[in-house]
Amino acid sequence: MTTLPIQLPTRIHPMSAVRAPERSGLRLEAFFSRQATRGSVATRLILLGVTISALFAALGYVIFGAGDQHQFFRDIGPVTAFAALQTFAVGYLGILIARREHPDDGLQRWLNFWFLAGAGFLLLTIDSPLDLHGRAGHFIDARTTLAQDIGFHGSGDAILALYMLAGLTVAAVYWREMLRHPRVMAYLAVGGFFIAATIGIDGFAAHTSWMWVIEEGIELVGLAWIVGAFALRLETTLRARVHREPRNLEPAEAAAG
Repeated sequence: MTTLPIQLPTRIHPMSAVRAPERSGLRLEAFFSRQATRGSVATRLILLGVTISALFAALGYVIFGAGDQHQFFRDIGPVTAFAALQTFAVGYLGILIARREHPDDGLQRWLNFWFLAGAGFLLLTIDSPLDLHGRAGHFIDARTTLAQDIGFHGSGDAILALYMLAGLTVAAVYWREMLRHPRVMAYLAVGGFFIAATIGIDGFAAHTSWMWVIEEGIELVGLAWIVGAFALRLETTLRARVHREPRNLEPAEAAAG
């Protein structure tokens, strides 16, 4: 009877546990960079968002019946999960842009539009599926009717409006950065228009089932434009970096020179 050689596993280096998250982070960065350089990010996400909205609205209508077609659009549902993925994409892209634009600039790496906007969207990624603004709004509504006096359905809707106001304030502070990239600014303006429309619908319109579907669908389109804006800005950064770095000559080229 022949004995097969058994290969014992090599000893795991203690730093491998540290390097694993680093490799995951590099893969994520490479993925976002690759998608940015492919272009048409906004168009691809708009088509995907419209498809997802139409699919789950139809499924909701078939499964739950008329008047309940919005069930898949509720918090921690498939549609809000896709929206959370988009807000995460904006947040990650913003921090990636800031890191590449200001690699060694100290505070400037944190105090710029892209980092602050990215951090804000990462907070939205946590807030949106868990409805933290809605929970805070219920807590406030139990103690005051200020939001209703202004015209909002509740304080949760007013908190969303404050989120958008904070974003506009950051953009106003760093307006020079916006003017440097007019196409990016146009994408952000279109996305902001759609997001403002969702806040208006959520805050003031009747909360019918179809209105819920329309509001969430418009939100996906608005977020797609914003993701596209950040991807376009990252693409500009990546291409500028390629032009700044000296080209490595191949051995044959170096010998010919």
